[in-house]
Amino acid sequence: LTAVVAFEIGQSHVAAILMERPALADELSAVLAKRLETERKLLAPDSPHKPAISLANRIRELFNLPNR
Repeated sequence: LTAVVAFEIGQSHVAAILMERPALADELSAVLAKRLETERKLLAPDSPHKPAISLANRIRELFNLPNR
């Protein structure tokens, strides 16, 4: 096991940050996509499953940000 310190950032706080810096949605989605792809390869290497909507679009939708 590994010791972890976790912080919770409320949706309203993240939304405020994303409103000030909308490109952060793309940066976050790139990191998340890489981690998800690594996990997918480890758990189901033969699965052709691809999400229908990009992570950046999901982040924008969650925080009511305009789409690019």
